[in-house]
Amino acid sequence: METDRDLIELIDRASAIATSDYKLAQYLLVPRQNVSAWRLGKQPCPPEAVALMAALCGLNARDWLARAVIKRHEGTPKGDQLMRAMGKALAATGAALASSGANAAAIYSTTADNVTAAVTVLLSTMYIM
Repeated sequence: METDRDLIELIDRASAIATSDYKLAQYLLVPRQNVSAWRLGKQPCPPEAVALMAALCGLNARDWLARAVIKRHEGTPKGDQLMRAMGKALAATGAALASSGANAAAIYSTTADNVTAAVTVLLSTMYIM
C-alpha cells in the first residue's frame, strides 16, 4: 500500500493505542523499523498489518483488509479483477466504514479539527461504484 493519509492516520492511531511504535510492532509481530518504513512510504504495509491495526483501533478490519488488498494490486489486471469482484461490496459498506471511522476519530481525538480531518480522509478514500 503506497503512502497515503488514511494509512498514516491508521498507523499513528494504532501506535498511540499501543503506546509506541515498538509496542505496535510487537503486536503486529514485525520489526519496529517496519512501522516507520510504512509511515514514510519506504516499504508497503502488508494488508494483514493494515487489518490488525484497524482492529486495534476499533475499525472494521475486514473492510480495511479488502481496501488494502485492492490498493496493493491497483493498476494491474489482478487489481481490476479484484475491484470488480469486491468493489460493489466495498461501496455497500463504505457508509459503515466512514461512520465507524468518524466514531473512532471522535473517541481518540481531543479537538474538533482532528475529527473533521479524519472524516475527510476516510470519505476521500472510499471506493465509489
